[in-house]
Amino acid sequence: MAFEIMNAISRCQLHMMLDEITQGDGNCFPRALVQQCKRQEIKKNIENTIKMKVNHFMSIRNAVCDFMLNVSHPCIESFRQSYMVNEYAVSRISWNDYWFAMRQNKVWVDYKFIQGAAWFLNHDIMIVTTQSTPENPYVYISGNKEDMNIPCPGVPLLIGSQLDLHYQSLLPTDHAPERVEFTGLDLNEDNFPHKRK
Repeated sequence: MAFEIMNAISRCQLHMMLDEITQGDGNCFPRALVQQCKRQEIKKNIENTIKMKVNHFMSIRNAVCDFMLNVSHPCIESFRQSYMVNEYAVSRISWNDYWFAMRQNKVWVDYKFIQGAAWFLNHDIMIVTTQSTPENPYVYISGNKEDMNIPCPGVPLLIGSQLDLHYQSLLPTDHAPERVEFTGLDLNEDNFPHKRK
């Protein structure tokens, strides 16, 4: 898996490398978040009240779920309404039940959890997938609840993804990546893995 992610990084000429291998046990995205939050350039921008919740993959799972269920904000309310119209109508899984499921050990996360994590951490997330191209090198998830077109302060979290299989923490090489013009990939279900590990 690491080889395929590195191929995508090379193909897209991104200034990134693999972090320590992220354990692939169904919790790889929350584990990758924990790894990212240990980067000094990320850690210094995380609120103190959040720092204690990002030291273990289960803590961050629960913290993101609590945030999405309990924080009152127009952006999150709009996201919830979209879920109810577009997903609940098909799946019949309520908003509360969805977040209850996301708390569970080894449950594969999807785009809703990833967006919630970006908002919770107040950090943008760049995901390089094994299908990335130079024209569309990554999926960019905004962590800015006030205006998703404005990047959050600080550098983004860097995650690699082999679709449907694994998330891997990445590190910048010669310089930290900056947000560039929108790549054309939308934050929607089609751009994220869904399968449980």
